[in-house]
Amino acid sequence: MTDEVEKKKIEESLKLAQDSEVGSRVLSGKTGFFIRWFAIIMSLFQLYTGFAGELPGYKQLSIHLFFAMILCFVYFPRSKKSPRQGLTISDIILAALGGLTAIYVFANYDHWIMSQGDAATYDILIGGALLVLILEATRRSVSP
Repeated sequence: MTDEVEKKKIEESLKLAQDSEVGSRVLSGKTGFFIRWFAIIMSLFQLYTGFAGELPGYKQLSIHLFFAMILCFVYFPRSKKSPRQGLTISDIILAALGGLTAIYVFANYDHWIMSQGDAATYDILIGGALLVLILEATRRSVSP
């Protein structure tokens, strides 16, 4: 009996560790293949900019945020009750919004730099949306 209980506890610990490291959502098929390669491309981008190429810090951070936001909303479900197989529409929408707001920062880098202290209303709205999306992505990845 003791061996079975101990074995079960070890399995639960391993499952908890895996869920916190790579998310608790299991993706397969074309979606899993695409997301796996998306994560590999993120890693290659980080290695390239770390060793060979260099972007202005703001641009590099926005590209990193693009990858991280999409991966976070894809791999970490909204709650414990959310489905673990496949993606929900809300997760896809949040991943797209997170990715688009991060790319907006990259694409409008010069505009953001030149308008120091005098941000346009749409910049403030997009920044606020990005802040809320970052907080949601953090909540998903930190809390089980």
